[in-house]
This record gives sequence, structure tokens and C-alpha cells, in this order.
Amino acid sequence: MKNIFLFGILFLLANFSFGQKLDKKQWINFYKEYATYRCLCEVTDNKVEQYLSTKKDVSFSVHSEFLGTYIEKADSIGRDFAKNMRPIQVDKENDLFGMNTNFKNCLLFYKSKSLDSIAKKSYQGFSKGR
Repeated sequence: MKNIFLFGILFLLANFSFGQKLDKKQWINFYKEYATYRCLCEVTDNKVEQYLSTKKDVSFSVHSEFLGTYIEKADSIGRDFAKNMRPIQVDKENDLFGMNTNFKNCLLFYKSKSLDSIAKKSYQGFSKGR
């Protein structure tokens, strides 16, 4: 019974997403959301992804329907950003030495001009391919 219910919800989401078209601003936000989500997945060794799955949270599953092949680029951009983060730069004697702010940095990444620019360029490519 639970499987039928879950299948029904996924079916409705899929039909909703296929029937809907995003405008430029929405598409860019979806791109940035997905890149940020993948950044968070990377810094948590995919525990965020596992958590969402166990909670049956499909928050990011519809992104692939809208972004198409650009989902792969958003994924790699988010993960690459996470891999390049460094610990807090303080003296070795400081209590914060070796600590990081990875989760916060992923959230700031969403608001960054860099990701915004990448998302806008990706949208241009996406819209030309339609």
C-alpha cells in the first residue's frame, strides 16, 4: 500500500513537472538549488541525500526534469566547490585551528555571484537547445 501511495505521488510530480515550463528566473533558481544541494551532499559524504531518501523527501528529484542534461553540470559544480573548501585560517594555537565552515559555505555558495553567473550562462545554453 505504501509503495502504491509513493508511486502515485511520484507520478503526480512527474506529470506536474512535464506539464510545467519554468521561466528564466525559476530555471536559474532550480540550477542554483541543485548545485547547492550537491555541495551539501559532498560535505556530508552523501548523508544529506541518504537522509532525504529515508524521509521520503523528493525535494530535489524534480530538478532533473527541468534542468535536463544541465543537472550533471550543476552536480559537478556543487561538488567541486565543496572539494575546494579549506579549513578556517587561524593560528595553530587557536581553538578553531583545523575547523571548517563547510555547511555555511555551501549556503553562501547559493547566494554567490559566481554561481549566479554560471547558472545564467547555463540557462543561455539550455534555452538555445530548446
